[in-house]
Amino acid sequence: MSAIGQVHDLSILFTIQFMQVFSGSSNRELAGRIAALLGSTPGSGLGKVEISQFANGESRIWVTEPKVEARVVVVQSLSSPTNEHLVEFCLLCDALHRAGAREIVAVIPWMGYSKQDKIFRSGEPLSAKVVAQILQSAKIDKIITLDLHNHATLGFFDCPITELSAR
Repeated sequence: MSAIGQVHDLSILFTIQFMQVFSGSSNRELAGRIAALLGSTPGSGLGKVEISQFANGESRIWVTEPKVEARVVVVQSLSSPTNEHLVEFCLLCDALHRAGAREIVAVIPWMGYSKQDKIFRSGEPLSAKVVAQILQSAKIDKIITLDLHNHATLGFFDCPITELSAR
């Protein structure tokens, strides 16, 4: 079953206090459903964000929401194009902090690089750990993800991380 089919499981992880939902470009449909669960209407309940690219291909994020709440949810899968979605996520979190967010809960349905949780040959990076460090540089307070390749990946994070199953 898809992550969208299981979106109701996420409702128990949030307090009843309103949390504004923002989405990167990877999972707007899921973000809309999460916003609906938190009391907003799908689509219109999402915080307003413009995502574009400069001529040189760099991501450009602009939070256009008039008022950013202190507690927000950011939904972004690290699916293909993985590197683009990763940078977009980090830039969105930084923009939200600068706009007034004090607590960010990240919903990352697909954790990119999670299959690279071991070093198989000398000279390879421990990519899953590197990505965990990059994500945490975005100053997130909690991560919710689905079906990691290996539960050991949870140990790469210093912030609380909850792994749900879509099975």
